[in-house]
Amino acid sequence: DTEPCFAPNGDILFQSTRCGQLDVCWAHPASNLYVCDANGKHIRRLAFDQVRTLYPQVLPDGRVVYTRWEYNDRNPFFLQSLFVMNADGTAQTAFYGNNSTYPAALIHSRGVPGTGKVITVIAGHHVLQKGKLALIDPSKGSDGNDGLEYVAGASPDGKAGRQPSNIRAPFDRWSYDLFGQVGPQWQYPYAFDEHRYLVSFLPEGSHFMKGPFAVPFGVYFMTDLGERELLAFDWGNSCGQAIPLMTTVRPPVKPSQVDWRQSVGTFYIQDVYKGPGLQGIPRGTVQRLRVVALEYRAAGVSKNFNRGPAGDSHINTPIAVCSGSQDVKHVLGEVAIEKDGSAYFEVPARTSVFFQLLDEKGHCVQTMRSWTLVLPGERFGCVGCHENKLQTVAAAERMPDALNKAAQTLQPLAGQPPHPLVARLKSESPLESLSLFLGVNRPCALDPDAPVDGFSYRRQIQPIWDRHCVSCHEGNVNDPDKTKRSPLALTGKPAPENTQGGLRAFTVSYLALTAGGPNAPLVNWVDPESMAPVLSPYTFGSAKSKLMDDLEATHYNVQLTDAEKRLIACWIDLAVPFCGSYGEANTWDRQEANRGYQLESNTWNRPQKELYEYYQRKRVLFAQEEMANIKVLLAQ
Repeated sequence: DTEPCFAPNGDILFQSTRCGQLDVCWAHPASNLYVCDANGKHIRRLAFDQVRTLYPQVLPDGRVVYTRWEYNDRNPFFLQSLFVMNADGTAQTAFYGNNSTYPAALIHSRGVPGTGKVITVIAGHHVLQKGKLALIDPSKGSDGNDGLEYVAGASPDGKAGRQPSNIRAPFDRWSYDLFGQVGPQWQYPYAFDEHRYLVSFLPEGSHFMKGPFAVPFGVYFMTDLGERELLAFDWGNSCGQAIPLMTTVRPPVKPSQVDWRQSVGTFYIQDVYKGPGLQGIPRGTVQRLRVVALEYRAAGVSKNFNRGPAGDSHINTPIAVCSGSQDVKHVLGEVAIEKDGSAYFEVPARTSVFFQLLDEKGHCVQTMRSWTLVLPGERFGCVGCHENKLQTVAAAERMPDALNKAAQTLQPLAGQPPHPLVARLKSESPLESLSLFLGVNRPCALDPDAPVDGFSYRRQIQPIWDRHCVSCHEGNVNDPDKTKRSPLALTGKPAPENTQGGLRAFTVSYLALTAGGPNAPLVNWVDPESMAPVLSPYTFGSAKSKLMDDLEATHYNVQLTDAEKRLIACWIDLAVPFCGSYGEANTWDRQEANRGYQLESNTWNRPQKELYEYYQRKRVLFAQEEMANIKVLLAQ
């Protein structure tokens, strides 16, 4: 439990590893945002984020700004951007940099009194917590250089005073990745106003990694023009996080929208065609919206690798081939898009979800390579698809069609049963069931053949090949029947040689279909190492995959149902996941015991299943504690 701050109502916001999750690319515990009262009681989780949410600070208007490190089907290196939320955890949304390559990381951010600006430190990814001092003015834009201004001579070109950001160099991973580690460096700024600050400062600069002769930071009073006065210094330790002891104006206290008794919340979209996400797409193209929930790994017991335009990284406890889906995905259901582009629908609360917009064939037009959520009873929405987050709901001549009706309930994918979480929440309370309280992140069975709730290739896609395709696609190029001499093998047999790593029993058909990688013509899916900026509609996915053409009757009179074709398109557009849980199809403990891959010393040398189960039990214990805290709060 670290980095606390006081909310306007006196509660304490903090980040914590109580969530029981693991970083996707390294064996470090993830941290999410929590809240408790001033006595440490009534602990509740507010954020349900993939990796880490960091350094929450209350803005003058009462909202909370924080750094969120994320990657959902895009690279992990340039996505430590700023988010904001209300102090009760509602309205979590991007604030700055979520669709940018630069800045790679925005850290130690605080509000600037009397303005709508934020003071921040711009840094890289594989670096220490230090960088260049800047002001963010979101009224000028929310990405890249638009709203950034270097202050106090922090501009990378060395110019004195205040300088607008003007990073225009061609993409080079390492220059962005190691940003801010050369020349004078800053940490933990505190702004009295737009011109005067307390900062931790290192005028001499240092190498980006620690060494035996690292010069420590001192605390300085500093102005936006670079004038400075040293206030505190110690040759043995860096001095930082200076906070003045003085009277300040309490930010406004907003009534909470959260009703912890509820099991769902609602989302609304005014018009999916507004914003750059669907630029150039004719109205009427988008027919449905798919809601996909992310399940997070509890531990790291194996790994494989992703490689792409932004670089490469390894993936802990992978559930797909190299450069496939990074997380287990649960298709919670779909809802209809109204003729005016609006939608209004319920989703399970406390569940990280992203949306995909589908055309009449069920092919993905655009996907949300991030995630959002609603807390219990919350109503939250957006204007359109990747619109500017400062944009308010646009004035309309009439109410959007979706808001003239009751909120839609999620409908299962064609031909599939309702998702178990959605079905159970209709009649059961998450406060009475630990598995419902944890939702899609409830402990998974570690038997490799146990039933799963997430999207599973073995259970949902392979049966289609068995019914329609295997008779011709056994991979036998010497078959006496010339019509069956296809090198593409679609059998569900375990692959004899698995070059994809990850200790998974991938099948022959799965490896054959994904052999070309994300940009192959047969099966085309989003590259998990793609860059952060918004992709154009139909950039990747089922609509770009030749496989979908081969499922039509023109291909040797194949007779797939519409539901089967939609299911295959869904698999492609989810970035070809193989497993519907982190336990499915595992080959753990068939090899030498895992030796210290997880960081906690008391888990070293444990067999892989025992290690994963250990971390699942930790997740359960913290969830039980949180449930008890919420019940006590509701009983008051």
